[in-house]
Amino acid sequence: MLREGGVQLPSPEQVAAITRAQRCLADLGYYKGEVDGKRGKATWSAFWQFKREHGLANQSDLLAEPVQQK
Repeated sequence: MLREGGVQLPSPEQVAAITRAQRCLADLGYYKGEVDGKRGKATWSAFWQFKREHGLANQSDLLAEPVQQK
């Protein structure tokens, strides 16, 4: 894992997965932000709404397998 200023940065694979999730959430009308591969406020807001509407309330990770399957 990369580190910048003592903060752990996501791996390239995680950035790619977050980017895919953002695109999917945008296609479904949940995500309105820039598709940038970052877990920002807009990403988490879209994810929260999506998981609430799809019975995934117990999932806390955007990249979890049950979320990715939806």
